Amino acid sequence: MRKLLVTVVALAALGLTSACASTGAAPGTRRNMDELTREEIQGSDYANAYDIIRNMRPRWLRVRGPTSFAGSNPIMVYVDGSRLGTLDELSAIPKLSIDHMKYHSPTEAQARWGLNHTNGAIEVVTRRN
Repeated sequence: MRKLLVTVVALAALGLTSACASTGAAPGTRRNMDELTREEIQGSDYANAYDIIRNMRPRWLRVRGPTSFAGSNPIMVYVDGSRLGTLDELSAIPKLSIDHMKYHSPTEAQARWGLNHTNGAIEVVTRRN
């Protein structure tokens, strides 16, 4: 009976480690789910920032928590440090102009850009030729 239990535990552990082993990143590195690198962006088949995020990091587009009576606080978009607007503006940013993108949590966004960022922000950094 003990041998069976040890075998079951060993198989379960093996299954967990093999399921977690493939991240798509290079060996010894870990992919940051709050960032999209130039290589990831340029290697995608999507045409603009919104489609890239929607397909590669959909979690960035989710509005969290309740909204206030005055209205909701949308996820804000910044391009090269300047406020662009809301998620709708991402469709106008072509893939070829993007260097990298980063999602900022509500805490990070509020510390950087002010208190009206209760759902975070997406920062787009464009390529410098």
